[in-house]
Amino acid sequence: MKTHVKQSIELDHLNLAPEAKTEVSNLIQSLLTQAQNELKLLEAKNQALKLELAHLRRIRFGAKSEALSQPQFSLFEEDWQTDAAAIEAEIEQLPLPVPQNQACTHWAPTSTGSPAAHRTPP
Repeated sequence: MKTHVKQSIELDHLNLAPEAKTEVSNLIQSLLTQAQNELKLLEAKNQALKLELAHLRRIRFGAKSEALSQPQFSLFEEDWQTDAAAIEAEIEQLPLPVPQNQACTHWAPTSTGSPAAHRTPP
């Protein structure tokens, strides 16, 4: 309503009849309301378009688009097989673990559980 008072003050400078001032004021108010409604509509449409764009970007650049193509997968598979073969070769070169019954025969646990109390020389 403060804008209505301000408009009537500004309309006083136009030397219009009181009915014309009221009509102009009502016209300005309706145009302002119409512009505000149109702005709200455009803001809502803008928000909808932003959401649609985000959705389309997720579709285009989502996890499916990050999948490997067949040539890339072939290169990856070759590297993977080479790495697996190298790991298997390293495992074969490792010494075999000693069975539990042969491990550390010079440490014999005592009845108290202390191996240092009854240490047998190797």
